[in-house]
Order: sequence, then structure tokens, then C-alpha cells
Amino acid sequence: MKNRMRKLIICIMLIASAAVAIAVPSLTNKEIETIKSIIDDRIEFTCLSDKDALSASKKYLEDKQTYADTNSFSEQAKIIIDNLLATEIISHMYQIDPKDPEIKTFITPKVEKAAQWIENHKKDSGVSAYLYCTTAEIISCGLSYMTMGEIMSYGLKIKDFFVKATEIDSSVAFAYSGLAQWYYHAPGIAGGSTKKAYSNFELAYQNASTKGEKFMTNMYLSQSYYDQKKYEKAAEYLAIAERILPESRLIKYIKKLNDAGYGYYYYMINREKVEKKVGAME
Repeated sequence: MKNRMRKLIICIMLIASAAVAIAVPSLTNKEIETIKSIIDDRIEFTCLSDKDALSASKKYLEDKQTYADTNSFSEQAKIIIDNLLATEIISHMYQIDPKDPEIKTFITPKVEKAAQWIENHKKDSGVSAYLYCTTAEIISCGLSYMTMGEIMSYGLKIKDFFVKATEIDSSVAFAYSGLAQWYYHAPGIAGGSTKKAYSNFELAYQNASTKGEKFMTNMYLSQSYYDQKKYEKAAEYLAIAERILPESRLIKYIKKLNDAGYGYYYYMINREKVEKKVGAME
């Protein structure tokens, strides 16, 4: 009896040890530095035409995937890198042709892979805030191309993933920007709230530390103020974003929208209507 009990205890200990051994490791400093550099580099694509940006972002993704393989990055880090640059690629595909069937073909396997990885590892302490918020972002990009069943399956995860990211690391500006946009665009019955959106745009701005984060959060905050009819503040923060990246086509277009009486968030929901009045981004 004692021998059986001893064997049982040993077996339990081995299982526990195995569980510890397969736990997800936290991102390394090198992986985090690479992810932050990609967030910074993404804003440079706003200086290019969508056709050129699409070509450049695809090449950049290939380069970063090779770099990640060469430096033995973790599977988690590779998915984050893929998420970040896939959403960049999709944004330019969408600007060129929103009905391009290749968008769904390109995005579907990436959404499935990232969401499944989170599902498999959500109880592990090493899962990064960046994984949650980049997965939420790529799901958001893909919603328009999903079936109703897929929307029901994935759509509800977006807010949860952004919230989880802020719980893991309250200093990630990316997560607050994403959460703000979710609150802004979600219907009230589903929990949407412009008030909560505005407060999260503020939190994103407060936590921005890199060039890319400061550019995007100043731009988002600017249009948050525009939406609230605080036009002087809107112009002030948009000017800061412009000083960070003077060549940005996006900032030039937002200025054009604002001058015509449209906010960027309104444009995002009513693109065709606005472009008939203002014209498309040049």
C-alpha cells in the first residue's frame, strides 16, 4: 500500500513538473524591443501611397519573420509580430479595394491561429498584453469579412482581449487605444459608450512612450476632442502628431476632413459618404 501511494505521489509530482515545464515563458527583452520597434515603424507607412505601403509592409513582414526565426523568438512573439504587420497590410488592402476577396483569404487563418493560441494558453502567466491587444486588433479588422457565426464567435472577444491586456500591463498604450475604439464603435446595447471611449483615448495618450505610440495617441486624442466639438484642442493635438511625422498622408487627410467639418471617427463609419464630399486620401 505504501509503495502504491509513493508511486502515486511521484506520478502527481511528475505531472506537475511537466505542467511547469510547458508553461508559456514571458517575452524576452529582445522580443519586446522588436515589437515596440514595429509599432514605431508602422507609422512610417502612413507617409506612402496605399499601393506602395502595401508592397513595403509585405516586405517588412517577411523581413521580421526571418529575423524572428533567426533569433529563435518564441511562438508567442512570432504571432504578435504577424498580428501587427498583418493588420497593417489589411488596412492598405482595404483602402485600395474594400471588396478585395483576398482580404478574407489573408486574414482568416491569422485570426484563427492567434485566437486559438490564446484559448490554449489563457491560464498561463507568461501570456503578454501585446498578444491580447494585437489579436483583438486583427479580429476587429476581419469582422467585415466574417460570417455571422464567426462574428458571434470572435466579435465578443475583442473587448475582453483589450481589457485583459490592460489588466496584464496597465502601461500598454496600444491596449487603451484599441479599447477606446471598441467603446466608440460598439452599439450602446452591447456596451458601447463614447464617454468611456474618450477616457480610454486619454489613458492611451498618458501611457504613450515611443514615437509610434505618441504619434497615434495624439492623433486619436485630437479626433476625440473634435468629436466633442473641442476644436482648438483637436487642432493642438493633431499639430503635435504632425510634428512627430510631418510627411504623414494620414494627418494631412485628417486636417482636410476637419476643415470640411468631419471628424476622423465619423469618416471611418461613413467613408463612402464623406469621400463623395471631400475626396479620397491622396
